[in-house]
Amino acid sequence: MDRQSVLDKLHEVKSDERFRAFSEALVPSSHPVLGVRLPALRTIGKEIAGGDWRVFLDQAGSDSFEEVLLRGFVIGYAKMSTEERISRIGTFVEDIDGWAVCDSACATFTDARKHPDAYWTFILPYFDSANPWAVRFAIIMAMDYFIDDRHIDQVLALLANVRSDFYYVQMGAGWALSVCFVKFRDKTMALLESGQVMPQIRRKAIQKCIESLRVDAEDKRRLKLLRATIAS
Repeated sequence: MDRQSVLDKLHEVKSDERFRAFSEALVPSSHPVLGVRLPALRTIGKEIAGGDWRVFLDQAGSDSFEEVLLRGFVIGYAKMSTEERISRIGTFVEDIDGWAVCDSACATFTDARKHPDAYWTFILPYFDSANPWAVRFAIIMAMDYFIDDRHIDQVLALLANVRSDFYYVQMGAGWALSVCFVKFRDKTMALLESGQVMPQIRRKAIQKCIESLRVDAEDKRRLKLLRATIAS
C-alpha cells in the first residue's frame, strides 16, 4: 500500500470533529490530529504489514499524528529481521513527539520479548539521550519488556538515575517504578525509601502505587507516610 492510499484511508475512517478535538487535547503533538480511533489505526497497520509494507515505510512522512504512529505500528507488525526492525525503530524514535505515539508504538514492539538481549543493548543509550522523548521511549520499553528477574536491578538503577525536568519523562519513570513495585515490591520499596530517586519521580511513583488495585492497604499507608517526607 503506497502512502497516498494510506492517507486516503486515514481520512476515510477518521471520526467526527468532536472526537478529533478531544484527541487533540488528550495527545498533544506537533503534528495535526485527524481523529482516527486507535483500534482502526491498528487495523490499518496490520493491513499494511500484511502487504508490501516497505513501500509505505519508504514513502511515509509526518503529516499527521496518525501517520507517525502508523509507521510505528507497521514497524512492529511487519515480518522482518530483528536487525532491520531495530534499525527502523531507531529512525522512528527521532519522530516521537508525544506520549501517545511513544507508548502505543512501544507496546507494539513485542519482538523485544523474543530477542531481549538485542533490544536491551539497543535501548540503553537512550536513557542518556538529550532528547526527552527518547528517554521516555527507553523508560517505556524497559517497563513493557524488562521488569523481570534478570533485569530488575538494572532497571531500578536506571530509573534511579533519571534526572529530567520534562514532565513526560518524570511521569514515565514514576509509572515504571509503580510497575516495578507490583512485581518486585521489596526491591522497589527499598529504592523509594532510599532517596536516590528524583523527588518529582518518587512522588509520581508513589501516587501510581496508591492508585493501583495491586498494592495492598498497608503498603499504601506506608507509601503515604513516605510521600509526606519528600520535599517539594
